[in-house]
Amino acid sequence: MDLKDFLNFKVLLSGKFQHTKTNTLGEKVKWSSIREIMYSADSLGELHYRFLFHEDFKSISILRKRTRKSDVIHLMPISSTFLGIPAYTIQHLRDLMPYVDKASRPYYMQFLSTITTSTSTTDNSLWDTEDKTCQEEETF
Repeated sequence: MDLKDFLNFKVLLSGKFQHTKTNTLGEKVKWSSIREIMYSADSLGELHYRFLFHEDFKSISILRKRTRKSDVIHLMPISSTFLGIPAYTIQHLRDLMPYVDKASRPYYMQFLSTITTSTSTTDNSLWDTEDKTCQEEETF
């Protein structure tokens, strides 16, 4: 997948679609238990879901009541640049290499060399909090 394939769906909830708590049969939907979601452009505003893979799909209408079906929505990518991973996290991953199977090490070393590091100054904010035990417990 490319960076452009990760789209921001938040715009859908602010306009045409809504988060709903009941399905088309009036049953309450437990979102955390859904295992599979299917959406088709042919059925605008209808989301199909199921809790178990052997069950039939149930439907949820997510279209707002006061929405014209002819509106076209363009989804934008979440970000135009890679977010990157903090440098200290990449170093922690490199420190784990002695524990990786020798035959697999070239794959992981190549992977680590392709990771983009973050340039944000807030990357270390997790470790700079009042709880200094994180830094002390890192050494083995």
